[in-house]
Amino acid sequence: MGHTFDVARHGYARPDLVRIAKLRWRIEHDYRELKTAWGLDHFEGRSFTGWHRHVTLVAAAHLFLTEQRRTSKNAKPCP
Repeated sequence: MGHTFDVARHGYARPDLVRIAKLRWRIEHDYRELKTAWGLDHFEGRSFTGWHRHVTLVAAAHLFLTEQRRTSKNAKPCP
């Protein structure tokens, strides 16, 4: 909380601070969804290249389905 007050002294408006503080929940929610629904934590390889490919594909799938959900008129929750 001390950091928030420090940022407030530098000219950020209160609505901006609230919006930034709420981003933490969104980030944690998306990370949990990436791990559980999309298998981000299922990689068991040993190379950085393999891990990088896995993370890239998971992120691409998440982005694609998030955009589909956002633009769909009949949005359904993800599995």
